[in-house]
Amino acid sequence: MNIDVYPEAYINSTTDVSLTNTHNAILCRNILKKYENEILNNKEGCLFKLIFNEQLEENQTWTFVNYISCIEFTAPDNTGFISNMVFEDLSSKVYTCLKNVSIEPFYPPQATQITFDIKEELLKLSPDLKYSLESILTKKYKFLKIGQQISFFDNYITISELKPYEICLVNNTDVDVKLNIIKKNINNNLITESCQNKIETSNTSQSDSVDNSPSEKLTQQELRNKRIQALDKKKI
Repeated sequence: MNIDVYPEAYINSTTDVSLTNTHNAILCRNILKKYENEILNNKEGCLFKLIFNEQLEENQTWTFVNYISCIEFTAPDNTGFISNMVFEDLSSKVYTCLKNVSIEPFYPPQATQITFDIKEELLKLSPDLKYSLESILTKKYKFLKIGQQISFFDNYITISELKPYEICLVNNTDVDVKLNIIKKNINNNLITESCQNKIETSNTSQSDSVDNSPSEKLTQQELRNKRIQALDKKKI
């Protein structure tokens, strides 16, 4: 089905819900009614896939895709509210509302392995890295994506690999966690070494945070900027 999607500024100011820097969303009851059976029959939980087709020129359309987790079905009919972060990643232009956004349930598998890229200097920020990562994952995230950046003591660590899929739930699973420790040699060239830990995540109420792509790929913002540059060139 299709809905109109608004950024977080349009949420009723009387609510205490904050979507800032998350992949959480407030959706309408129409969506719950349409997909109720699918949602209830999936005990692991589900995400929602958003697809926005942006018409640039008469014969040119760009398709943007992102994923959200619903925390409430209280939005007005046929509408949804998402964070500014996700809203901006769904288009190359500046909009106040995205019209006719396709939304459908998405059922990723539970994660079995997560590989983090982490700078060596960040390791000393936590005496028990295993516990710190476990706490972050279980309290703040329902799902993870390859390239996603996780807030870590006012810094970020990046998810460089996920198994068995590029998007995975992390709300009720035992996860094999690997660390690619990024060092700098005397020539300031980056090198990595791997180490491994075991983390158990529990079935907890969770939210989702900042999302970017790994260093080997373009981040969402870099991709958006490239698209905007390509559009500007066409206008010249």
